[in-house]
Amino acid sequence: MQETSWNEIKATVQQLNPEFYEAIEEVKPDPRLKLYILEYEYGQKITDEKNFYFPDGTIIAKTAQFSLPQMFLLEGMLELYIETNTSRVPWDLFKAGKVFPTILYTENSLQSNFSSNINTKLAAGVHSAYMLQLHAFNEYYAHLKKSYRIPNEFKPTNPFDHHKIFNFIAK
Repeated sequence: MQETSWNEIKATVQQLNPEFYEAIEEVKPDPRLKLYILEYEYGQKITDEKNFYFPDGTIIAKTAQFSLPQMFLLEGMLELYIETNTSRVPWDLFKAGKVFPTILYTENSLQSNFSSNINTKLAAGVHSAYMLQLHAFNEYYAHLKKSYRIPNEFKPTNPFDHHKIFNFIAK
């Protein structure tokens, strides 16, 4: 975890999300305000139904008072998803420049893209993008497997192994 300040990161924020940059500049944040940069590895869990995870493994339990810190994604992508015993369903994808969780105030209610009625999870990278052909091992996968020494237990015919294959390559 790296401590920073608005003055140190505002140029990056301006490039990624000019509208958000302008809103923060209008507020004129105190230069003593501390911001933190968290860097997760591809595939690393950030949240689940019960906890928020720091990159070093420190866990903070979600409560009625704390669900998620307000975050701004500086680089990469994150996937918000629902996971069952048999499948993983993408709920939302966040790319660099995104502020989240977002909250929508309406006349009669408060709505968030992290709905409290659905057990969502958040992970670094995108797990649900099937990038490999599912029907068979082929020469392209054989070359990929050989080049990156991908273990035999990862099978491109199983879509749930795709994120494991890409996570293995990313490390």
